[in-house]
Amino acid sequence: MNKKRITMMFVMVLFAFVTLASNASAVITRSENGVGDALLFPFFDADALNYVCISNEANNWVQVHVRLRTAGDSIEGKDFPLILSPGDMAIFEVSRIGQADGLWRIDYSMDPNNFKYVRINSAPVKSLVDIGTMKNDYATLASSEILADAARTEANKRYGYIEVIGEAIFDQGLNKAALLTPGGCTNTARYIAAPSTNTLSDVPNVLSGKLYVMEGKYGTGMAYNAIAFDNFRTDGAVHRVDNYLRDTGVIVSSENSTLNDQVDVNGDNYTYMYSADLARATDGGKYEALVSANNTWGPTFADGDDYLNDQLDVRFGISSSVREFEAALRHVSVRGHYFNAKGFQTNLVLTLPTKHHVIVDPALLTGINSFEQYKIAYYRVMKALAPAYTAELWDTDENLIIGSSPFDVSPYVPGVLAPNVLPNELNILTPNYPYAAGRFVLAAFSDGSNARYLVDQIATLPVVGLSFINMDGQLGYMTETQY
Repeated sequence: MNKKRITMMFVMVLFAFVTLASNASAVITRSENGVGDALLFPFFDADALNYVCISNEANNWVQVHVRLRTAGDSIEGKDFPLILSPGDMAIFEVSRIGQADGLWRIDYSMDPNNFKYVRINSAPVKSLVDIGTMKNDYATLASSEILADAARTEANKRYGYIEVIGEAIFDQGLNKAALLTPGGCTNTARYIAAPSTNTLSDVPNVLSGKLYVMEGKYGTGMAYNAIAFDNFRTDGAVHRVDNYLRDTGVIVSSENSTLNDQVDVNGDNYTYMYSADLARATDGGKYEALVSANNTWGPTFADGDDYLNDQLDVRFGISSSVREFEAALRHVSVRGHYFNAKGFQTNLVLTLPTKHHVIVDPALLTGINSFEQYKIAYYRVMKALAPAYTAELWDTDENLIIGSSPFDVSPYVPGVLAPNVLPNELNILTPNYPYAAGRFVLAAFSDGSNARYLVDQIATLPVVGLSFINMDGQLGYMTETQY
C-alpha cells in the first residue's frame, strides 16, 4: 500500500488566561483506566480496515453520539446516535477499500442490531434513513476551495478521528423487541415526549473503546485503546445547552431537527443550520451558525462542563467546555522510541482535536453574505494556521543530529528540523531519521504569534500522539507516545 503523507500546514486558536469558577461539580480529566463518559479515537486510515469497538459497562441502556471527523479540516464525515444495551459492545468497520469514489463507508454487518436502533426518524431532514450507505459526506460541508485542493481533499477522504459523547441513560429501560420493529426506534427526545412519564439521567463513567487498524482480514495490523475522559459532562455544572433541567448532565437531542426545536424555544439543541441559526439573532444562534461549517448536529466537545472563565466563553456570551477539555490533553512534549531500518520505520500521528473549535469567531462573519462564503473564510483560517515545534533525535548511544562540542553535556539539545509545523487536526509525520534507532522528543510548541491560540503561555499543546511501524507499506505495532 502506498502511504501518502498528509501535507503540513499551520493552526492557531485563541488562548486566554483562565481561572476556576466555583460552579464545577467535577473536573474533566483523562481516565486512568480507559473508562469515561466521552471517548476520543485519534486515528483511522480508510486505506485499511478500521474496526471500531465501543463498550457500555453500565447495567443501563445508554445513548451516545458518534461522529467521524476528517483529518484535514475536522469536517463531520458522518455522525449518528448509538443506543447501547446493558453491557453492550457496538462494532463497526470504516474503510474505503474497493470504493471507486475514494470515500470511506461504515459497514455494520458484524453488529446489525445496534444499527437497527439508530434508524430513528425517516423524516423530515437528514435522518438516518440512508443507514445502508453510511459514507463519508465531508463534501456536503467542505468549501469549494477545499474541494479544489487535491492534497487536502485526499487527507479528508483517507484519514480521520472519532468522537463519542455520552448523552443519557434511559432510566426506565428500553424494550428491545419494540426497538427493532419498523418505526419503533427511540432517542432521548422521543423517550421523554409527553405523555410519557419516562426520565433520563446523566451517563456516568461507563464508556470505553478500542480501534483495530488492519491491512486486510488476514493481514498485519495494529490497535489502540480509545482515550476516555472522566466527568466530561455532569449534573449540576454549567453547560452550553441545558435542555433537561431534571438532570443537566443529560443531553437531549434527536436526529429530527424539528423535535429538537420543540424541546427548546431558543433552538439551541445541537442543531447547526447556518441561515436559520443566524436568523434567531441570539448568542447561541450565532455560535451554532458558525460551528455549522463542520457539524450538522449532535453534541461536540464544547458541550461538557464549563468551569473556566475563558475568552472562548466571553467571545460568544455562552458556556463552552473546549478549554476544559483541552486541559485534560495539554502536554509540554511528545516523546517516544523510533526504528529506521529497511521495511521497518516509525511514523508519528499527532492529533489536535480542538483546533476547529477555537478558530470559530464572530469576526469571521464580516462581509459574509452566504454559507459558502463563510465556509471559505473559516477553512482558510484552518488551512493557514498550525502550531510549530522543535524536534530532538538521538540514537541509542546518544549521538545527535548535530554533533556537540567537547564542552557540551549529553544529552545535548540538537538543531531544529525545519519546517516543523502541524497543519491538520490529524497529522501523519514520517521524519527523516539519521539513525537506525533511538528516541525522539517534540517540544517547544509555538503558535508563531504574539497571541495565544492552541499553545498556552507555558508552551503546552492539547495533542494526542501515536506512533506506528510502517513495514514496507504495511501497518503494525501502534502505541501511544509518552508525554
